[in-house]
Formats: sequence, structure tokens, C-alpha cells
Amino acid sequence: MDHQEHPTSTRPAVSPLRQRMIEDMTIRRFGEHTQRDYVRQVAEFTAFLGHSPDQAEPEDLRCYQLHLASLGASYRFESQPGVANLTGSAMYFFAATGVTPAMDTQIIGEGSTYPWAVTDADNNPLDGGKNYKLHLPPHIPVKMFWSVIVYDAQTRSMLQTDAQFPSVSSQNQTVQANPDGSVDVYFGPKAPAGHESNWVQTVPGKSWFTILRLYGPLEAWFQQEWRPDDIVQQL
Repeated sequence: MDHQEHPTSTRPAVSPLRQRMIEDMTIRRFGEHTQRDYVRQVAEFTAFLGHSPDQAEPEDLRCYQLHLASLGASYRFESQPGVANLTGSAMYFFAATGVTPAMDTQIIGEGSTYPWAVTDADNNPLDGGKNYKLHLPPHIPVKMFWSVIVYDAQTRSMLQTDAQFPSVSSQNQTVQANPDGSVDVYFGPKAPAGHESNWVQTVPGKSWFTILRLYGPLEAWFQQEWRPDDIVQQL
């Protein structure tokens, strides 16, 4: 049977906005991220959620980003009542699989919030072959519990490691707190001596990001009186 060539179909040109979304959503290799790229992407993401990039404070464009309610946005992803914010929705659901009204509440001690980090303190992508430390200041503002979970930057699923769950949680009785009540969480291929219970394993050759899950966030979180430190690379 002879195979006939089909005429080449003419596809519409990709709009600048769509092209920008494709570029921003593409997983890039280490070294291709720059501070300018990161600040631009976070500023655009903030704008997609209903704020102007000009309103974003420089110190907020670093490590942990705030959740929807803190940004003044909505789980409905509307640029205004009744008008869908499709770009904001697309950017959010690239990393997340679901959203609920509980993520958009500011009732003290109710619901949950999920600040996330994709870079270290120097705005470099998190590298699975390197070692890092995250310092959680004293009085972590939760009524129920908190956890730090590591995700694969390519699949956006929990990073597959030797552990059942790639996380450190206050529900784990072995987690060590500092004398002042603060907690240090470590990331890297091998556990630092003496800090095994506060360590999340990472995989060389894989980039990753982390989400700090706060269940029953308290007033200090909503008032931004408490914030996690930046993730710092350890030499």
C-alpha cells in the first residue's frame, strides 16, 4: 500500500504570552538560571495572582514565597470577580495538583498554607548533589503541625529516595530542636553527622524544590511576623 504524504498544516503563530509561559515552564539545566530570570518569573507569577510586579518587595523575591491568601489572591484564580485568570491558574497548576478554599483562608488556627522555595539564598537552583540547611526560627506558627517536603523539579512529585517520605515533620518525635526552640532542616545526598533525624535526602543529578506545609497557621504567619530563613548551601 502506497503511503501518501499529507499536506503540511499551517499552524497559527505562538503568541508572545504563550511563548513566555512555555519558556518559564521549561525545566532548565543548572547554570541556565540567573538571578534576573528568577526575579522576573516570581514577579510575573505574583502579577498573575493579582498583583503588579512593581508591588513586589525585593527581599520577598528570594527563597520562600507566600501562599495565596497572603498575596491577596484567591483559589478561584480571578483577575476580577467573574473574570478567569487563566495564566495564573496555568502557572500554579504546573507545580500543584489541586487547590481548596482552605488554602485561601485567614482564620487563625484553621486551614493550611504551603510556602515554597525553588532556589537557595543566592538565588541558585537547588542541586541534589549539594548540601543545604534551612533554619526555621523559634515558635513556628502552627496549631497542628508542620512539615518540610522535597519534590522532584521535573515530575513535581515527592522526590524518590531511600526514605519512605522525603520530609522532616513535627509529627516525628525524633526531630531535634535547638535550645531556643528553632529547628534546622538539612538537605543533601548524605546525612550530616548528628543531624540524621533532621535530614532530607536529595539525589545528585536531580534538581528539587521544597514546600513548608503549615497546618493550622497562627497569627504570626498571617501578619508576616514569622518567616522561614533562606535555604543556605553548606560547604
